[in-house]
Amino acid sequence: MTDYFSVLSGWLIPIKRAMDEWDIDFNSTLADCGIKTSDFKDPESRISAERVSQLIEYCNHLKERHDFAITVAENFHPGTFHILGYAMMASNNLYDAFKRVERYKKSGV
Repeated sequence: MTDYFSVLSGWLIPIKRAMDEWDIDFNSTLADCGIKTSDFKDPESRISAERVSQLIEYCNHLKERHDFAITVAENFHPGTFHILGYAMMASNNLYDAFKRVERYKKSGV
């Protein structure tokens, strides 16, 4: 059995912004990469990490470049990681961010 890794569909937000910058059609590219557009609209859906990686490579291939991931990073916001992202913004380091999340989870909020 192989491991399955997934990401929240929120990861598609900075990817869509990057695709807009690169003049790549979002809907047709998702379809070409086997990702449903309905996944983009559902904040709770999960997408295979492998598919997301393939999508990034596909965008590089479309424009014959190798830096699409940099454009994605430039369009990234910590809120994409939900509570962890905001915990990171409020913390001095990643360890402190995880401790914040741990305290939050223990409080039952």
